[in-house]
Amino acid sequence: MSSAPPIEFPRRRVSFALGVAKEHSPRHLRRAALDIVLRATSLALRGDEVACATCDTTAARFMRGRCPTCGAASRQRLIALFLQRELQIAGPRRRRVLHFAPEPGLVKMLSKLPSVDYVPGDLTPDKGHARVDATKIELEPGFDGIITSHVLEHVPDDTTAMAEMLRVLRPGGWAIVLVPVSDRLEQTYEDRSIGSAWDRHVHYGQHDHVRIYTAADVVERLRNAGFDVQERCYAEEVGAEDARRYGLRAVDVMYFCRKPGCADPRAQASPSSSAGAPPPARP
Repeated sequence: MSSAPPIEFPRRRVSFALGVAKEHSPRHLRRAALDIVLRATSLALRGDEVACATCDTTAARFMRGRCPTCGAASRQRLIALFLQRELQIAGPRRRRVLHFAPEPGLVKMLSKLPSVDYVPGDLTPDKGHARVDATKIELEPGFDGIITSHVLEHVPDDTTAMAEMLRVLRPGGWAIVLVPVSDRLEQTYEDRSIGSAWDRHVHYGQHDHVRIYTAADVVERLRNAGFDVQERCYAEEVGAEDARRYGLRAVDVMYFCRKPGCADPRAQASPSSSAGAPPPARP
């Protein structure tokens, strides 16, 4: 194993223990506890200073960066706003969308859209969701879109996962990819000999990560898989006022990918195509 990590992360044993405990605790119990907290905070934080694009509610402020109504973090709100403004996800055209490791707020949003044939999937799926291995997707291909947020840094064979995403998309289909990246490294750091949860915590900053990406390498890997890739800082595209209101962060960089082929001209998602416009009304 590598003797010294390239980035010196704080060796917080309490946060490590909590992270491992969370991973092994029943998901439905965690969700039930969160729902109790959200019911209380949504009442306490009533207001109109900030807005959540995921659940279409407003509040006096976000709760540690999360929506006090649905619990959506900044990157989920970013995805929701991008889907609404740039891809017109609630429009008349029906689209089939695969969502890896789906976040509850986005699940609720996308599940109720009649325009979306929504397939949420995970290795350990919730009830009613599909069991999906990102490196071997055993679903009927022909998806119009894929959403994967902070998933690939957990996947040992991410290049196979990227190739699988390309394979199951229709020509012209899109993928929204977010991963944590570091500007403190010159190249992506990964070491297959790092095996224990504690060593991953020390080397990658989280016990269940298997690499630290650099932005340039994410783009290169996605392009090598066959995608056309745009690196999008959507918080900057929408402008300072909307970024503040929707709680978007500049660090949440999105990689918007296209499978080469015949794309729908109505869903090109060109940069800043509708920055500053309000999200479309929900059906």
